[in-house]
Amino acid sequence: MAALRLPARTGRPLARSDLASASTGRVGHASACRPLAPRAPCMRRVSPNPAPAPPSTTALHAKASRRRGAPPAEPQESSPFSTTALVGLALWAAFLAYATLLSPNQTPTRDEIFVLKLCGLGDPGSAPVNAVFTALWAAMGAWPALYAALLIPAGRSKSGLPAWPFVTGSFALGAFALLPYFALHTPGAAAAASPPPSADLEGVKGAGMRLLESRGLALFLCGVAAFALGSAAAAGPAAWVAYGQLFDESRLVHVTTLDFITLTACSWSWVGNDARARGVVGGAPAWAGVPLLGPAAWLLVRPRGGGE
Repeated sequence: MAALRLPARTGRPLARSDLASASTGRVGHASACRPLAPRAPCMRRVSPNPAPAPPSTTALHAKASRRRGAPPAEPQESSPFSTTALVGLALWAAFLAYATLLSPNQTPTRDEIFVLKLCGLGDPGSAPVNAVFTALWAAMGAWPALYAALLIPAGRSKSGLPAWPFVTGSFALGAFALLPYFALHTPGAAAAASPPPSADLEGVKGAGMRLLESRGLALFLCGVAAFALGSAAAAGPAAWVAYGQLFDESRLVHVTTLDFITLTACSWSWVGNDARARGVVGGAPAWAGVPLLGPAAWLLVRPRGGGE
């Protein structure tokens, strides 16, 4: 290869043509004077799929636990004291405060006489209790057994809260004992078999469940409901006017009436819960909304346990 020859120094700065001539060995060639093409800027190629973010510490711990054979951590269940439960408990506390502190209480002595006579302990020669309130008192005796048949077989709570303590208290306190359970109840209990399987109806332990599932109890509750509603309807206008006056004066009559209304309003939801648990399409039938008689009739016609 020929040696590279540079032009001799002449005291002037080198021109581009001199450099081109020196590189080609031919001074003055036309191709040596061509301007250099501008160089395209360097572009970084971006991948359409960016690299994934590094896994979090929790994911790394879970992966390490799986490698060691440890079972993955189960998700924690929500607290039973949800917003709905707190609102329900607040309403129950307000109802309790109204019944004990704010409801009318102008005739406490007469209320005691009413309770004794309705329990068969009063003076037979004294004035009879109002016919409408007597029918209401009979109806209140049927509600606890009716709710026991609705709640214990199919009204189980997902949180494991048992229904029987609240149902037992309702025989003395009515809705005041059941409302806390309604507030704390968590729907969606797993494997809540309804109607109960035959194994739950056998032996001494299954005696209570057999009673709650029996048609005999349902017939008895239907009879009490028909008697109570029929007696109230046949009481006459004068008895209803007197009952309205008692509602404004007597704490016993006032609170018992509100208790009956509360239990009636809540029964529709629990009949629907029982119907869905037993696979009835459409939930509670419309006629189940009839006070006391509707839920009692549902207990008579619902799908039964033990192959009945």
